[in-house]
Amino acid sequence: MSSIGNLENNIQIINSFSNNFLKQTQDLNTGVINTLTKLENIINEEKQNELYLSNIYLKVNDDELNKTNEVLKSYHDTLNNKYEEYNKLIDKNAEKIHQISCLLNKNKEKIDDMILSLRKLDENICYINKKIAK
Repeated sequence: MSSIGNLENNIQIINSFSNNFLKQTQDLNTGVINTLTKLENIINEEKQNELYLSNIYLKVNDDELNKTNEVLKSYHDTLNNKYEEYNKLIDKNAEKIHQISCLLNKNKEKIDDMILSLRKLDENICYINKKIAK
């Protein structure tokens, strides 16, 4: 009997150990997998940060800063030159407009006579076309 009692006791010990061990092992496996997944995500994020920082580092070295500064100066000079060219053209065109306006005012009587002649010529053309069409 002692052997059956011992056997039952031994089986309970084994079952208890197996249940606790398997649960702990399963929980541990789940915990390890979750932790590894989180670490992998964080590692990937840091790799992206590393690339971003490397690109910034390349742009802030002396040579790159000097190049960028030269490009910006060139843009500034080009913009100033183009704006100056634009202003000169505006001034030149304003002067031409003034000259044309003066000529139109000076020749107003001649221009009015020409407009009157154009109207009369148009009336004559219309009159002739009516006569021809009949």
